Amino acid sequence: MADLTIKPQAGSGNKLIIQDQAGNARITTGNAGIDIPAVTGNLTVAGDIVPSTPLSHRNVWINGAMQISQRYGTTVHTPTHPNYGLDRYKIHYSGGPVYSSQQVTDVPAGKGFKYSAKYTVTTADATATSTDQAYVKTMIEGYDWARFCYGTASAKTTTLSFYVKSSVAGVYSMAYKNASVNRSYSQVYTISSANTWERISITIPGDTSGTWATDNTIGCSISFDLGSGTGRYQTAGSWGTGNIDGATSAGADTWINTGGATFYITGIQLEEGSNATPFEHRSYGDELARCMRYYWRWAAGSYPYSAFAPGQGYSGSQANAVRSFPVTMRTAPSFAVSSDSHFWWSSGAGNTGPSDIEQWGANVDTSLLIINCSATAGYGGYLRAGNSTAAYAEYNAEL
Repeated sequence: MADLTIKPQAGSGNKLIIQDQAGNARITTGNAGIDIPAVTGNLTVAGDIVPSTPLSHRNVWINGAMQISQRYGTTVHTPTHPNYGLDRYKIHYSGGPVYSSQQVTDVPAGKGFKYSAKYTVTTADATATSTDQAYVKTMIEGYDWARFCYGTASAKTTTLSFYVKSSVAGVYSMAYKNASVNRSYSQVYTISSANTWERISITIPGDTSGTWATDNTIGCSISFDLGSGTGRYQTAGSWGTGNIDGATSAGADTWINTGGATFYITGIQLEEGSNATPFEHRSYGDELARCMRYYWRWAAGSYPYSAFAPGQGYSGSQANAVRSFPVTMRTAPSFAVSSDSHFWWSSGAGNTGPSDIEQWGANVDTSLLIINCSATAGYGGYLRAGNSTAAYAEYNAEL
C-alpha cells in the first residue's frame, strides 16, 4: 500500500483529508472518528500531534505501583502511629484500631503490576469513637501539585484511579485536603465483591478557593479511609472546610471492626481531566529516584563490611565523614542509624567502634557526620558496616 498523508483540507474548517499517493481519499468532519486500515508504508502527519492529555508524566502520584519499599522490603510491619510502610504511604490509626502494612505480590492479572500494598486489621476497633483514625495517605509536594492550579479560577478537574481488593465488600471513601486542613473534598466508592480486584475511578472538580502550596511543602494530602470515626468525615461530593479522612455514610468502619480483614491497593494514578487513562508504568529506577527525594536508606545487606562515608580523623576522639545523596532531597533531611554498634571507623590506624554517630549538618545534597571514636587526626578513613548485615543509615525529608 502507498504511503498515507494526513493534512487539513484548505478552506474546509474542521475537515481532514486522508489520501494516498494515487489521490484516493476519505474525509471526516469535526470530532468524528476515522477507521484507518492497516498500513504497511509510512504514515506522515502534516502538522503537530497535540494530545488532549500528556502522553507521559500524566501521573503525579509517586510509587503508585507499590514498587518501592525501602524501609521494610516485603516484611509485614505494624508501624507506630503515624508512620510509613511502603514509600510515600503514611499509616494513621489511633483510638483503638491497629493494622499492619506489607508489600506483596498479589496483583490484578494482566495489568503489568508486580506489587500491591496489603493492609491487615490486627486489632479491631470494636468501641469506635467519632475521633478515631484509620486511614492511609500520601502527600503530594507543592511543586507537583501546582499544575492543577488549585486556589485559582483556573483550578483543574482531576481523576484518581486505582485497583483495589478487600475481604470486606461495601462502601469506602477517600479525601483531598490542603496543608492548612481548611479545604477538603471527599467521595465514596464501592468495592462490589469481596476478594476480587476492581478498578475504581473518581473524578474531583478543582477547588477555586483556599491556599494550596506550590513549593516544596505539602500541596495536597490524599487519604484512603479505612474506618475513621464519624467526626472525621464530611458530606461526599462537595468542597468543605474540615480536617477529614473520608466521607459521611461510607462503610469502611466495617473493615476496621473485622479482625484479620485485608485491603489491597495498587496502580494508583492521579491525573488532570475527567477520565482515567491506562496506568502510566514507570521504570523501577525512575520510581526509586522519586521516592529518594523524600527518604532513602543505605543498607549493608548481604555484605557486612560495606563502606558508607569517606572522611578523616579530626582529633584523638573524633572523626568526620561526608555522605553525598543519590538524588537531591526535598529539604535538608534528618539522619539516623540502625545502631552505633553496627558501624566501624576504619583508617590507617586500624578499626574502631564509634560510641556515637551524629549528623552535624546537611543540605539537600550532602550530609556531614561526626563520629565519636578513637581516631588519629589527619588520617584518612571511612565509616563502614562493622561486620553486621543489619547495619543501615537513613535520611528522612518526608513531607
